[in-house]
Amino acid sequence: MPPKLTPSRWRTLEPIIDAALDLAREERGAYVRVACADDDSLRADVERLLAAHDGPDTKLDVPAAQRFASLLDDGPPQMPPVVDQRYRIGPILGRGGMATVFLADDLRHERQVALKVLHVELAAALGVERFLAEIKTTAQLQHSHILPLHDSGDAGGILFYVMPYVPGGTLRQRLSQAEPISLAEVVQIASDVATALDAAHRRGVVHRDIKPENILLQDGAALVADFGIALALSAAASARSAIPRLIVGTPRYMSPEQAAADGAVDARADVYSLGVVVQEMLTSGGPMAAATPIPPAVASVVARAIASSPSDRYPSAGEFTAALALAAASGAGISKTAWWRKRGAALRVAGAAAAAVFLIVSGNAFVHRTVTVTARQRTVNQKALDRYNVGSWWLDKRTPNGADSAERLFKEAIAADSNYSDAYSGLADVYLFYGIGNLGDYDPRQYFPRAKTAALRARSLDSTSARAHASVALVMIFDDHDWAGAERELKRSLELDPTYGPARTWNVVLLEFTAQFNDAVKEARMDVAFNPLSMLAATELGRALFLARDYDAAATQLRWTLARDSTQYRAHLVLGQVLEQQHEYESAISEMKTTVRLAPGSSRAHAYLANAYAVAGKPNDALQELRVLTDRAAHAYVPALDFAVVYAGLGKKDETFYWLGKALDDHSMRIYLQDATFDLIRSDPRYEVLLKRINLPYPA
Repeated sequence: MPPKLTPSRWRTLEPIIDAALDLAREERGAYVRVACADDDSLRADVERLLAAHDGPDTKLDVPAAQRFASLLDDGPPQMPPVVDQRYRIGPILGRGGMATVFLADDLRHERQVALKVLHVELAAALGVERFLAEIKTTAQLQHSHILPLHDSGDAGGILFYVMPYVPGGTLRQRLSQAEPISLAEVVQIASDVATALDAAHRRGVVHRDIKPENILLQDGAALVADFGIALALSAAASARSAIPRLIVGTPRYMSPEQAAADGAVDARADVYSLGVVVQEMLTSGGPMAAATPIPPAVASVVARAIASSPSDRYPSAGEFTAALALAAASGAGISKTAWWRKRGAALRVAGAAAAAVFLIVSGNAFVHRTVTVTARQRTVNQKALDRYNVGSWWLDKRTPNGADSAERLFKEAIAADSNYSDAYSGLADVYLFYGIGNLGDYDPRQYFPRAKTAALRARSLDSTSARAHASVALVMIFDDHDWAGAERELKRSLELDPTYGPARTWNVVLLEFTAQFNDAVKEARMDVAFNPLSMLAATELGRALFLARDYDAAATQLRWTLARDSTQYRAHLVLGQVLEQQHEYESAISEMKTTVRLAPGSSRAHAYLANAYAVAGKPNDALQELRVLTDRAAHAYVPALDFAVVYAGLGKKDETFYWLGKALDDHSMRIYLQDATFDLIRSDPRYEVLLKRINLPYPA
């Protein structure tokens, strides 16, 4: 029998042993050499334990801690009954390479929490002061897919931090279930994780320990845990602290440069780990396990993510999962019909030219049009097709960063094939989204002319493109106020491709803008039925019901939308408007505050918060928000419409009309003109004059 191991030595050995036992026996030697690097003593201990306790099975079905329990002097860290006079310690939820997790009762707030205790060696390497200082900043790392930090502390030398307890379980538990994880679910989970990682990487934080145990599943979304340790490690690395030869992370998911333990890791180390997790979801095996067949396009994407050299990997987690989503949609061997039937959506195909495929990414769904070139169509450069497809994925994120990436990719597609119509349509849509204002405060007078040029170019290149006609229609709606022209273009778009979801959504917008509210509701319901996973369609139905003054139905629809994705700031804004009309003023203010939090760069969010304060009888608060807009306008563009929204709430008619006139001049007039925001001025003769300037009413 080998000699007893100390807890300190075992914590170094355990993750290596765990990973090795998941591999075929003939593969373990190569893995152990990589994991132990130049530490001969560590490698000798690992090889000795594997040789002494290796059974006849190729794989073992119990973790190393159980398999080698007889070798340990004692168990997990001995904890007092109550930590920090606040947390009553319960059972162990799990143990990893860096910490032990306990279920605990938060006595102050009467809730269950997860309390993580750092292993002694790691705590000593980081130091109490650095750990406590750095982990506090984790509270500032806020993201919808990052598990937040509740508390942290030093209890008699025990360094700990506290997170919410997520009863939904971890991805590891999901992997252990009999039901396999579908490709669609793999894409969704990976994309949720990627958005969290990208947010952290932008702040210079590398997680270093992405694995199924640190990915929690709750209400259909994935949450990434353990950023607290990541921040402390990043600070230690930047300070070049002396960290003992200790496996920080889990070797099974480590990139080669991280396993080298020289501290030189960046975002691409997390890309590698996420790639291993994706491969495990697809194959139920680790990075060296024998792979079961998966679509070649998907396998190629994953292979790049787990390339040995960081320079050969995707530079960001978001780019990795964007490529994964596209590969999943086009990969050979995937039964798309079965896939989407399981997800509750039907695949509809309109002709041989195009197929509409739903991609579930970051909690959203969109219709991505995968083009199949027939003999009657011109040949499109493959590089242009690739850039266009990835650009479309980025644009659907509806974020400034996504739009910026989409613009670059659409331009690259045009550079590769200057006659590619859909690439010009994509570029037009980027400029339209900027000009409309859903991405923040961007001057429409700069973006709408660019959008028109690109959209008309797209239509001239391919008059049979549904996307081109829809892009032209959107320009006509928001810039030209050419309602008849927009109606004609959208009709043609849907004739060419009934599956092209944006054309149906823009048709709802056209009906709303022209005050055909009942028809807008009918069309919006059809849009949701046709695109059941689309957050854009779901939100637009809520707005159509609001415009039709069916406030109860609008509130129900918008709450349902937010239950699916609470980050949809437009849904929060419209719900706040609905609550105002239902005289639930405090709830309305709360929704508008959430809108400001989710879209801090949007003056419209501040404008509607001011409007809610004013309607609720809090003029001082409203004026404070108005000052935010005024201060911002002193050095940047602020849509004139937003000032009109504030003054309408304050009941100032003259100022409202003044700013609505300015909104016509700066092209910021939007559908809000038709909703309850401006009921105050509806009976004023100046309102009809205003409508005539944008060719309303329509039909005349």
